[in-house]
Amino acid sequence: MVTCNDPTEPPRAITAQSALMTDVINLRTMRKRAARKEAERSAAENRITHGVSKSERGRVTTDEKRTQRMLDQHKIESGDRR
Repeated sequence: MVTCNDPTEPPRAITAQSALMTDVINLRTMRKRAARKEAERSAAENRITHGVSKSERGRVTTDEKRTQRMLDQHKIESGDRR
């Protein structure tokens, strides 16, 4: 049994009859697939080089707001006489 080496398709057995026939491919689909892979690769590079995810930014701003609120609650104003 010989298997197909195309990583985009699930493995299947190649019989004597199917070895004689070639697979018909849609070039437009292949170009789109290649463009998506390239876009994902460049997006991964940009994520590494340019910063943090949206959820991490949200967590940081929430922590900053919480910290500021705690400081404001414990702030001693000049009008307070203790």
